[in-house]
Amino acid sequence: AQAGNAGRLDGFRNTTHPGFQKFTEHNWAVVAELEKVAAELGRGMAQVALNWVATQPGIATVILGATRLSQVQDNLAALDFSIPPALRQRLEKVSGTPAPFPHSYFGPEIQVRVAGGVVTGDKPSGYALPVVVEGEAVAISSN
Repeated sequence: AQAGNAGRLDGFRNTTHPGFQKFTEHNWAVVAELEKVAAELGRGMAQVALNWVATQPGIATVILGATRLSQVQDNLAALDFSIPPALRQRLEKVSGTPAPFPHSYFGPEIQVRVAGGVVTGDKPSGYALPVVVEGEAVAISSN
């Protein structure tokens, strides 16, 4: 290897590990289904993708990539609609992947043993979003 080409990510350049393969039949199938769902909703693919990701259980935030105000506005409009369950099911079905070790440990079969059946993203009973009044300090409850 030439000097300067021995970076820590260099070994991943030609890897066959599925985590680093982007242009796969599986990924193209996801894109094709996303395109169909977006057309049925009358929305752009980016809006549907952002909405779908942002409304997944356990997701607290989505990182947007925008360089123009129009892109930011389009991205924010992704939260102005709901994906109907039947269309969401189609996206879930096409995007599903087998969970190899160690990722399988995050599945329900293992988590029921580890976390006592609590699903990631569950809110405790009595949970309510905090109420913030402009100009007042936010109090953090110890409950």
